[in-house]
Amino acid sequence: GIRWYQPEPWGTEIPRPSKVELSAFEFSHEPSFWYRDISVCLHPSIGEWAIRNRLNTNLRSFAVNRGGQHAHAIGGHAFSRYISADLFEEHPDYFPLKDGARFLPRADRFGKRRYQACTTHPDVLEIFVNRITEALNRSPDKRLVSLSPDDVTGRWCSCPTCVALDTGEMMMLHGREMRVVSDRFFHFVNQVSDAIAKPHPDAWITTFAYHQYRPIPRRRSVRDNVIVMLCQPGAYNHPINSGASEQIQDFNRNLVEWTGECKNLILYRYMFKTMWESLPYPRHRILAEDLKYAHSLGLAGEHGQSQGKNWGMLGLNWYLHARLLWDVNLDIDALLDDYYRGYFREAEIPMRSYFELMADAFRNADGPIGEFRAITPKTYADRFLTPELLSTAREHLNQAGQVAQSERVKRRVKMVEIPFRYAEHYMAGLWAQRRFADADRENDLRTAVAEYDAAVEAAKEGETLWAMAYNFREGAKRWLTEREIPKLRRELGSRFSWQHRTVVDLPRTWRFRFEDDATAEEDGWWR
Repeated sequence: GIRWYQPEPWGTEIPRPSKVELSAFEFSHEPSFWYRDISVCLHPSIGEWAIRNRLNTNLRSFAVNRGGQHAHAIGGHAFSRYISADLFEEHPDYFPLKDGARFLPRADRFGKRRYQACTTHPDVLEIFVNRITEALNRSPDKRLVSLSPDDVTGRWCSCPTCVALDTGEMMMLHGREMRVVSDRFFHFVNQVSDAIAKPHPDAWITTFAYHQYRPIPRRRSVRDNVIVMLCQPGAYNHPINSGASEQIQDFNRNLVEWTGECKNLILYRYMFKTMWESLPYPRHRILAEDLKYAHSLGLAGEHGQSQGKNWGMLGLNWYLHARLLWDVNLDIDALLDDYYRGYFREAEIPMRSYFELMADAFRNADGPIGEFRAITPKTYADRFLTPELLSTAREHLNQAGQVAQSERVKRRVKMVEIPFRYAEHYMAGLWAQRRFADADRENDLRTAVAEYDAAVEAAKEGETLWAMAYNFREGAKRWLTEREIPKLRRELGSRFSWQHRTVVDLPRTWRFRFEDDATAEEDGWWR
């Protein structure tokens, strides 16, 4: 009966029986997926939650003597960590050829230079192998090493040797036609994995299948000591095998092709994306359906990219995800019944109504939500966050607040209400901003700023309770505080502020005279 719905101190339910009797027994269970991860473990209490719900990656030191973990010695987008920018001056030939010259991009607004190394250069191969070997020797408890390119498109080397490994296939990406580089990239991955397999036969090379290397390689197979993490680029409101949109059909074809190509395939998906700007993301039923489908295809697991403080908005998604990664055969409705009843207690009925209303609206939205690089409210949010939906959802949350009795349940309801309140203000600001764009009315612009300000205040309150994220990496600050609100305030200042300023202090009494050759204002006679 113990449930770890969310991290301590607010998320655990432990029954208090008067007497417990145990007899000797043996129990063993083989998990449905051997790789089980939600990248939220940025705090010890979250690490404890993850271990108790039998996740096994990204746990850092929390997993010592607690069942182990699959940890990375080097993780994430890693190319520029192997071939660092300071090598450019002495070895420009390690870097991509672009328009006939070796290329090192300027740092972006995060201070990062993103580029892909020349993967056919023999010295580049040697540097990668040496640094991976050093990392594995340095951390014998970590058996995963990332060979994933930098998170950028279009910066692949165009030297003849690299291009010769491509098939010539093209793909549409971010509205542009780009060269598919899967064959050259996985040729390089195989070379590295072969070299690493000899000194470290128990190590795994991990890499994404993403951007220009998301399609399968056509001319070569992927080695058995390589874990491929296939990134779902969009249509997150549709189950993968639903056929509900062109985008999800394309990804499903991509997924099925990869299952025949890679022995250790992992689904990599965004359980929360910063570009979604901390709005509701009610995917709990879709997540469950997708995990059952992934298991039927023989996938090794799933990596759910997320951040650590959005428990009010995403806690149900994460809990259901963790439980099903361990045992995919669990009944979804029974899990949800247990969650609503056990977590929200006396507020079970209105909270169930809230979550299921939001999930149905998300799934039945007008078109796919979450095309990669366009996961923004301006593009997609009101496909499901309509005024009618927000009004009905608010009624359910208000009712839950009224029936909540214990401080624990009141906090749990509040953790859901705060992100929803943020969404109400955000959408009101977005709609006002659109009205201003159509009609150029000052009041609409002022309403947009006021609503966005209120959304930021809700996000700040939510961050203190771990209900939602406000900070730059995770949520509202990046898009509202740093971008939209300053932009709209500048618009107010440049377009409308003159209407509210006193140009000069005018006198109480006036005298007038008419002159043909003088200007009274210049003479200053009236002062």
